[in-house]
Amino acid sequence: MRENKTKKPIPKAVHILRYIATIDLVVTFLVIALLLGFIVDEGYFSLYVNANFFFHFAIPVLNLISFIVFEKPQKLNFKDTFIGVVHLILYSIFYITVVLLNYHDGTVPLEHDWYGFAQLGPGVAFVCFVVILGVGYLIAYLLYKLKNKNNKE
Repeated sequence: MRENKTKKPIPKAVHILRYIATIDLVVTFLVIALLLGFIVDEGYFSLYVNANFFFHFAIPVLNLISFIVFEKPQKLNFKDTFIGVVHLILYSIFYITVVLLNYHDGTVPLEHDWYGFAQLGPGVAFVCFVVILGVGYLIAYLLYKLKNKNNKE
């Protein structure tokens, strides 16, 4: 990371966007590694082939390392942990809406169920996203604690 030669602080909004991006990328990594990898027909490692290696593994891991180790951001407030999951909430609402709008005769076509969560019913998709939101908030909270701890040192 280049040194800020003008010594101007990074705007809080930019830091919050970086925080949100880190949360989203870690959630992406965990969903692939702990959930989707086990339910795709092509096999676990098929989600890490070609560009997907970067999208699902390298970028999330390197982003997390960069955020924790190399960046010295402004101190996070506790309310920022809630702001950090707004994107996940909006995406969950969008996904569940698409699933419900395309739920006919007890199934959701795969072209409208991008993750396959609703193949056992829309209730399963809803539960999956509630769990993902919980994990997302846990990541937001842990990053908040970790960054504030690092800022004190």
